[in-house]
Amino acid sequence: MAFVPDAFLAEQGLRKGDATPLGDGAAFRRLKEAAAGISSRSLSQCGGCSCNTAKVLACLGCQTFFCGCVGGDAVGSQFREALCQLGMVDLCPQAADRDSGEVLCLVAEDGERSFAYRTGVASDALESGALSAALDQDQDDQEAKPAGQRSL
Repeated sequence: MAFVPDAFLAEQGLRKGDATPLGDGAAFRRLKEAAAGISSRSLSQCGGCSCNTAKVLACLGCQTFFCGCVGGDAVGSQFREALCQLGMVDLCPQAADRDSGEVLCLVAEDGERSFAYRTGVASDALESGALSAALDQDQDDQEAKPAGQRSL
């Protein structure tokens, strides 16, 4: 998320209040860098509908598992790290040959939000075998911990 003046949106060819797809990863990165360069405040978080729900449950003290596919890029690594920092169990298989999707929320001076996004690897890349492997790995990790440090 970046806070930007209205003129920035116009300069970037973005319509205020819209969600604009950017299919080119390089174009998305340039927009993200430009927004960070002029924003008085910026924020980066893992998210998405199901992830946001899981984050709330984790903050409420619920044992939370998250399963969604991430790419083999820095965004995927940051997403997985953020899950762990929130105390969530990461069951995300990684599609090493694909990029993660991203959304950039640009907040204008009047609070209106505009979005730019690039699609990436998603649940279409999930395979039951990868989920089974992730669950097996979590079970092995839990068994390796002392009894008082295991999750349920």
